[in-house]
Amino acid sequence: NMDFASLRAEINAERPVIILQNLAFNVYPIWHYSVVTGIAPNNDSFLLHSGRHKYYRSSWTTLDNTWSRGKYWALVVVPAGEIPSSIDDKNAIRAALDLEQLGKYRAAQLTYAAILERWPENFTAQVGLANTHMMLEEPLAASQAYKQALRLRTHSADVLNNFAYSAFKLGCEITALEAASCAIRIDGANHKELGETLDELKSLASTTSNHSLCPKIRCYDQSLAANDTSQN
Repeated sequence: NMDFASLRAEINAERPVIILQNLAFNVYPIWHYSVVTGIAPNNDSFLLHSGRHKYYRSSWTTLDNTWSRGKYWALVVVPAGEIPSSIDDKNAIRAALDLEQLGKYRAAQLTYAAILERWPENFTAQVGLANTHMMLEEPLAASQAYKQALRLRTHSADVLNNFAYSAFKLGCEITALEAASCAIRIDGANHKELGETLDELKSLASTTSNHSLCPKIRCYDQSLAANDTSQN
C-alpha cells in the first residue's frame, strides 16, 4: 500500500504509479486501474491516464475517495537495479527474493546492490547479493560479499557455510574446510547440514591446499574475523 506522500515522491522521481480505484461503492464496486503520471502545476490535482483519457485531472479529494476504496493499492515498475523512492527495505528485500524465486538471478543481484546503496548495513541484502553471485557462477564476487556479510554479523553459521562453498570454488580447500569447521563450532548442534557441508567438502577435495589469493579466516568460539588482505 502507498500513501500520498509516497505517491508524490514517485511522481517527483518521474516514475508513473499504477493505482487501483473503486469508482462506485464498497457494496457495489467498480474496479478500475489508472496510471498517475503527474501533478498539476497548481498542485491541487493529479494527472492520470484513465481508460481512454490521457492526462485526466483528478482532484486530491476524488482520488483519495476512489483510491482508498482500493486500500491504496499501488504498483511502481522500475528497471532492474533501481528501487522506488517510496519503498522501505523490507519490501525491497521481498521484491529481490521474488526475482530469485523466478530464477532472475541477475535482476535480483542488481536489486540487492541497489538496496545496499541505500541501506549499506542491511545483512539480508548482503547475503542475497552473495548468494546470487554463487548462482551465477561468480565465486570470487560471492566470497567478497560473504566476507562483508560476516563483518555485519560475525556469528552467522549459515553465512560461514555458504562462504565455505565459495572458497572451495576458488580452489581454496584449506579456507573452505576452516570456514565449514567454524560454522559447526558456532551452531553445529542446531544445524545438522553444517556437518554435512564439511563432510561433502572433504570428500570433494583432491588436495588440501590454498593459493596466494585465497581469503583467510580466523575462527573463535563465537566470532569470526575475516582477513581483508586478499580478494578485496
